[in-house]
Amino acid sequence: MSELATLVAHVVLDSPLPQLDHPFDYKIPHHLVGSVKVGQKVIVPLRSGKRMCDAWVIAISETSAFAGNLAEVSSIHGELALLPSELYELARLVADRQAGSAIDVLRLAIPPRYVRAEKSYLANEGNNDQTESVAGPEPVPSTDAESTAHSVILGSGERVAWICGGGVEQLSNGEWVPRWCSVYAKLAAEKIAHGESVIVAVPDFRDIVVAQRALATVLDEKLIVRLDAGLPGAQRYTNYLRTLENQACVVLGNRSSVYAPVHNLGAIAVWDSSDESFSEPLAPYAHARDVALIRQSLSKCALLLGAHVLSPEVARLVSLDYLLEKVDDVSSATILVTDDLQQTDGVDEPNGRSGSRIPATAVVEARRAIAHGPVLVQVARPGYSGSLRC
Repeated sequence: MSELATLVAHVVLDSPLPQLDHPFDYKIPHHLVGSVKVGQKVIVPLRSGKRMCDAWVIAISETSAFAGNLAEVSSIHGELALLPSELYELARLVADRQAGSAIDVLRLAIPPRYVRAEKSYLANEGNNDQTESVAGPEPVPSTDAESTAHSVILGSGERVAWICGGGVEQLSNGEWVPRWCSVYAKLAAEKIAHGESVIVAVPDFRDIVVAQRALATVLDEKLIVRLDAGLPGAQRYTNYLRTLENQACVVLGNRSSVYAPVHNLGAIAVWDSSDESFSEPLAPYAHARDVALIRQSLSKCALLLGAHVLSPEVARLVSLDYLLEKVDDVSSATILVTDDLQQTDGVDEPNGRSGSRIPATAVVEARRAIAHGPVLVQVARPGYSGSLRC
C-alpha cells in the first residue's frame, strides 16, 4: 500500500448519545498514515470542526460509503491499540442485547488510561525475558475421586453448569480453601498447559483473595492477572495491557473481567453467578453471566458456571439443554464442621428464650444432615436479625 494512499478510519465516537451509536468515517491525513491503527483511540472533529471528540478506530479501509467530503482525524491517544476487534464485536452484541450503546460497554471493559503507567509498561516490555519459564509449581497429586470430579468439567468447548458439593481442600502450601477454588485453579492450570487463557470471575474481593491463593499454587504468579475495582487505577490499567499480550494468562476479577481481551481464550469460569455483585449497575446493565454466554458463543471456548445451588436463570438454561448440568462428588470433599453445629451454646432454647441467631430446630436438622454431606446455612442478609416492634 502506498504511503500516500487515501485511507479511511471507521470509528465509533466516545459519546453516550444513542443517536451517535454507529460507525463514522474520517480520512486519515498523510502525516498519520501508518500511525493510526485498528483499536487505537483517536481525536476527531464534530460537525464544523469546532468541537473535538474521542473515538475508537474499529476498521481501516480505502473506501467510504459516505459520498461527501470526509473530515480528517486530528490526532491519536498514544501508540497502543487498546481495543481488539473481538472485544468490539462482543461490546456490540452486548449492547444490542441490552438495547444500549456499544461505547457504554467499552467504558466498562477498558479501564481509564494512565499515561505514566503506559510509558512504564512500554519501557519494561522490551526488558522482559520471553524465554523465561513460567510453568509454575508442580501440582500436588490428587486422589482418584478428586481427579474424576476434576476431569468432569474440562471438556473443550462445553457449556457446563456445575453444582459444587461444598467442602474444602488443602493446597500444596498447607492452606485450606473452598473446594471450588481448587477445582477452578486446576482447570486454569490445564488450559494454560495447552497454551489457552482462562477468565475466572468471582463475586467480590474476598473470593478474589482466596482464588488467587489457589491459583498461585499451580501457576506462576506472572501468569495471574487481576482485574478488579480494588486495584489502584494505574495498576488496573497496567494489568489490562498485560491481557493484550500475545501470551496465555489467567485473568481473575469481578464482573468486568469477562470482557478481558486475552490471547487464545480457552475457558470462562464464573463462580456463583446468582450473586447480585455480577449485576452491572451502569448502563446498559448487562449481567456478567449473560456476557459470558455471549462471549462463549463467539469464541467457542469452554464455559463453567459453578455454584452450590443453581440459580433460576442457570436452571432454565439447563432445562433448555443449552447448559450441561454436572454434579460434584461430595464424597471426595473434606467437610469442616463449625462449633455452632457441635455445641449447644448460642442455640434458641425450647422455652422461647433467644440465645442465638440459629433456631434450635435448624441446628438439630443440621446435625442430622452433616453426617451425610455438607450443610448450607443461608440467611437473608448478614448482620441483620428479625424482630417485632410495636
